[in-house]
Amino acid sequence: MAIVAKMIQLTTISLNQTVYNVNEADGYVDVTVYALGISTGVPIEVEVTTIPLTATDPEGYNGTALTIIFSSDDSQVVSFSIFDDDVIEPMESFEVNVTLVGVGGMILNGTAVVYIYDNEDFAAVLLSPATTNVNEGDGFVDVTLQVLGIPNGGPSIEVDVTIFPLTARDFEDYNGTAQTFALAQNSSEMIRITVIDDDVPEYSESFEIRITNVSFGGIIVNDIALVEIIDNDEIDECETNNGGCEDNCKNTLGSFECSCRDGYIVSDVTDCECDVPRVCARTVCVMRSTPKKRNGWVQGPNVIHEAGK
Repeated sequence: MAIVAKMIQLTTISLNQTVYNVNEADGYVDVTVYALGISTGVPIEVEVTTIPLTATDPEGYNGTALTIIFSSDDSQVVSFSIFDDDVIEPMESFEVNVTLVGVGGMILNGTAVVYIYDNEDFAAVLLSPATTNVNEGDGFVDVTLQVLGIPNGGPSIEVDVTIFPLTARDFEDYNGTAQTFALAQNSSEMIRITVIDDDVPEYSESFEIRITNVSFGGIIVNDIALVEIIDNDEIDECETNNGGCEDNCKNTLGSFECSCRDGYIVSDVTDCECDVPRVCARTVCVMRSTPKKRNGWVQGPNVIHEAGK
């Protein structure tokens, strides 16, 4: 008896692309759904839904779920309305997903992101760099405030900038005064903050420069610049609790080192242990202020020998 192998064709559903770019003024975005491998008389039902990302439904777009049916290999276009408002805003996005209703196929590419670009004129306002390290001895730190892209010769953008203390303290570690700047198209302003150099050993300290408000027409892109002040006074860690060292502590630039007396070696950075292998193989040797008998051995400062010897 002859065995006949029957080829089963699998239905596939996919979106025609993974990214759609649309201008807010376009009013809609078309998403194309493809179906391939549909058997005659076996329709496939597909649901198309959206998930808001930075765009909101229904303020930015209409994300009503839709159901489409394929009876043969074909493509169908699904349109989503985009709302054109008069609000200056950054690029927004939402996600489109296709899923099968019931069984009978598989999804190849079922997700796409729609990016909505604003059509109002706006300017990007930012601080740079986002993070700055300054030595206490430098006396000041500079951060740049920028306004990019005021189109068509638009009005200047007013920007309020305030200094916020973190671990650094105003008037003790730096002088930070709130300021208001008016910047024209594609211009920048240097913000200079005085850093106070004292003679107190201390750990690194920090403060933030923040954009707290911009006038109409400006969009804040980066509103915070972190400034870390590196101290230039040496800290002697050995002055406090001997640096945690069990025996000797030596101060070094920016750190410290522990060492041990003769007959002992450093263990676990700060501790000391016996440096006599045959003894340490039989008992744990630790530095003690007075000799002590343990397991037949006498242990003490530079005293390691068998009891009675």
